[in-house]
Amino acid sequence: MRLNLNHIWIIVFVALFFVNCGDDKDKNSAGNNQGTYLGNNLELFINDVQLKGRVLGITDTGTLILQYIIPGETVIDVPLTEVDGWLEGTANITGGTVDARGIVKQGKLLMKLTVKTINDLTGTWQLPPFKTNAAGAITSSAIFVDAQPADVVVSLSGKNLTLAELCELVEALLGKYSQIVNNITFNDDGFVTASFADEALDVTPNGLMQYYVANNQLHLLPNLSEIFALATSYTQSRAETDAISEILNLLTEGIPFIYELKGSSLKIYITKDMILPYLEILKELLPYLPDDNSLVKLLKAYFPQVYGVIDACTELQIGIVLEKK
Repeated sequence: MRLNLNHIWIIVFVALFFVNCGDDKDKNSAGNNQGTYLGNNLELFINDVQLKGRVLGITDTGTLILQYIIPGETVIDVPLTEVDGWLEGTANITGGTVDARGIVKQGKLLMKLTVKTINDLTGTWQLPPFKTNAAGAITSSAIFVDAQPADVVVSLSGKNLTLAELCELVEALLGKYSQIVNNITFNDDGFVTASFADEALDVTPNGLMQYYVANNQLHLLPNLSEIFALATSYTQSRAETDAISEILNLLTEGIPFIYELKGSSLKIYITKDMILPYLEILKELLPYLPDDNSLVKLLKAYFPQVYGVIDACTELQIGIVLEKK
């Protein structure tokens, strides 16, 4: 397994604890499990969702080190005590707590974390219906796109459109697709789930997307370990695998969105300055994605044009409006 910078830091951090606290080893039986756990020597669960590709450390004093494990928290120290062979502990995090319960057997750590948080977004939010008037103008939609200067003409697929006209087309397309989503829930366990109008689609499984709220921004964290496993299954060389790993490491702190909450109405959006860094990431990632996928073909074909349109904007907001259920 390839170690990234986060892995190296946690190993160094735990090692320093060993040096400074070695004389206290016998004072805390939890400290007898000191070490750095990763790869096949670690099974990590958050609210029953397994996370792969992470690193945990237990210091000589029996403190569990969680680095980039809890969304929005860089490093969390959880003091552990041993109870009937299990390692248990609790620590405070922003807006909530994290409870740890684990066990070490034959050098392998099984750790289960229970996270509870409350923030401005916690709860279920409904998408407003997509509606148009007799003239075809949008009167109600969950999706909004605003680009300036609106009168600038851009070329897309051989057609010349003003940014205002292009925004209307995108709003109509995304607005219609948004009708399949019934509501979105920001759960108190730090995961985002969605339910759909079509009962056959059911509810998205828990664990695909984590989130946290900080400084009036919503940060979404896709399950990077699953994305890494999917992407690298198509790669042909170690260089390609390493490139994807470095790209995904840039998403450690999540994709930021601005949110505005007024009463029961929630507006979430991203701006041009926030979009461009991720377009650069996508530009690097596209060559490594399989050509036998129709969505990937579409992305590769239209990416240069989309990038050009966004770059032509002086201001850009793309977002969604939700109502508290």
